[in-house]
Amino acid sequence: MEKESNKKTDLRIIRTTTNIKNAFLKLRSSKSLERITVKELSDLALINKATFYMHYKDIYDLSSQMEDEILRAAINDVPHPEELIKKPQETIYQLTVAVVSRQPIIDILFSGNRHSILIDRYEELFKKSIYSKYPSYHTLNNDIIISLLIQGSFHAHQEHREANMNEIIDILGELTANLLEKFEYQ
Repeated sequence: MEKESNKKTDLRIIRTTTNIKNAFLKLRSSKSLERITVKELSDLALINKATFYMHYKDIYDLSSQMEDEILRAAINDVPHPEELIKKPQETIYQLTVAVVSRQPIIDILFSGNRHSILIDRYEELFKKSIYSKYPSYHTLNNDIIISLLIQGSFHAHQEHREANMNEIIDILGELTANLLEKFEYQ
């Protein structure tokens, strides 16, 4: 009986947080983060403010958690993120596809003044993902290379979003391979 009660509670929590997130995305798609109120979001999610505060500290906490959630999901789509340096073309392709497949939600969550933190958050979470599994991989050398590849690839892709994604990735992969090859021999 207790298990059934826990399942119902879990389902209610999942339903409530899903309603909150959906309401937030709806509001966020038309408003800046700073203009969304807990009352407005709670009304749209059909909950009371106290319920919102049971799950989140404030609107910014909700936004941050959703941003991290979507970026972690993208990173989790990359089977071996630690291979970014060894197989840059393949890994950059996987990273790009993972982000592009979530582009509509990413565009909503990171719109307005939040856009400037997108790539930094992605890089931070990507590094945490690698370094938590492979602590010995955390060297200054690797850290700089990963920053260069993540930041550079992202900005190159954003600048040329309308071009063929495979062609962009081929160019980025070739440039990266050449760069890393030269770097290894110095």
